[in-house]
Amino acid sequence: MGKTVLLLQVADDLLTRGWPPGNLTYFDFSDDRIVGSLSAREVVDARPALADPRHPHVFLLDEIGRAERWHDWLKQAVDRAGPGRERIVATDSASTLLRQGSRESGQGRWDLRRMEGLSFAEFASLSSPQHTSPVDAVRMSPGLFERFLARGGYPEHATSRDASVSEVRERIRADIVDRAIRRDLQPLHDDPRVKDLFVYLMQTSGGIFDARRRASDLGADYRSLEAWRSALEDTLLLAALEQYPASKKAKKRLSSKPKLYAADHGLSVAFSPLPNPLEDANVRAQVFEALVFRHLREHAGERHDRVTYAAMKGGEIDFVVDGSSGRLAIEVTCSKDPSSKVRQLHELGAEISADRLLLIHGGLIAERRGDVQLVPAADFALSPVKFLLGGGA
Repeated sequence: MGKTVLLLQVADDLLTRGWPPGNLTYFDFSDDRIVGSLSAREVVDARPALADPRHPHVFLLDEIGRAERWHDWLKQAVDRAGPGRERIVATDSASTLLRQGSRESGQGRWDLRRMEGLSFAEFASLSSPQHTSPVDAVRMSPGLFERFLARGGYPEHATSRDASVSEVRERIRADIVDRAIRRDLQPLHDDPRVKDLFVYLMQTSGGIFDARRRASDLGADYRSLEAWRSALEDTLLLAALEQYPASKKAKKRLSSKPKLYAADHGLSVAFSPLPNPLEDANVRAQVFEALVFRHLREHAGERHDRVTYAAMKGGEIDFVVDGSSGRLAIEVTCSKDPSSKVRQLHELGAEISADRLLLIHGGLIAERRGDVQLVPAADFALSPVKFLLGGGA
């Protein structure tokens, strides 16, 4: 997702603004030159002699989860650092480590930030001349949304204009298998079934996950499969969507079957066995849903809204958003003519007492039909908040 690049950009920006080089430390705990164990304290104590006492020391610590007892050290470092003494930014690929460390030592001491793949607005900005707004970028490049669908939200591929879609797919597959699975899922990666499970989930993105049936198919223990799934979620390769209404009873929650999505829609394209995945209606539908869910997670999360899916006798509602703006039912289709979905969404939305109905589709129609608001997927991805708050056509 570009965590390391982000830290290096922070360092470059500080130096450009005149920050003393001796007051800036970058360290990567995943560097293969490190022999044996290493603590964050050892890194921080190795300060250069040219540090300027008039400025705070900035520490940019990459993959901190590989450092010994990092959360205990960070707690002490934050507690002892007075105003203006130290500033720390740390990253890790496994979100579980950061969450656990925050629960154990970081309550009220540090903030957690989750990095998703690029949103469509970010992709449009990076793919266009500097200072071009996302809206203007889309106007100048009508094929930009289709390019986003094919490449996904990985920053490396947003600006690689010379690479073909097949080359981007190959790079994503290699990067995910070699780095995300083999490096970040240690020691689980030793079992080839972890990769098999991951590829299966990418190819069935948005499907309801039945752990026991999938465990039988893979010849694996049910508990092992749950551990693999959890690990894939922790590395932000998968995103789970629980069923509406979320039960308060533990047994009900455990027995409900979540939908599992590719965290970035580009993963579904990259791991599809088809030569031209987006020409296949099923793959394209999966990509549209994953893309919408990615934008919902970010903006609904900022507003502390709850996102689920609803399954009823008459069908399913892809996403149900409950928050301060009421209950929003969202149906997603890659079809350019969403007319057949309008009546179904109206009926299903009434069953869950939805306050608003949103139909996101692959065409160009932006209008209201009765109580259903029709929105092109590109428009929604460009400005999700507007539609979450009830704006738009």
